[in-house]
Amino acid sequence: SVNLASTFAMSSKHKIIIVDTDIRKGLVSKYFKQKNTPGLSEYLSGMATLEEVIKSYINLQVVAISCI
Repeated sequence: SVNLASTFAMSSKHKIIIVDTDIRKGLVSKYFKQKNTPGLSEYLSGMATLEEVIKSYINLQVVAISCI
């Protein structure tokens, strides 16, 4: 899914968002070499804001939300 999102981002003018919902084996943050927290579970529980969980990647028009 990360490769597909990266391809779409490079071939269009639209931003792409990836939401990693696999709490047991979330890989999006590992692929982009980012820390896991805060993530989707913190946002859903009210412990983090949406701005805190969205991580942008400058070279690509891709933003991601990790699972934890």
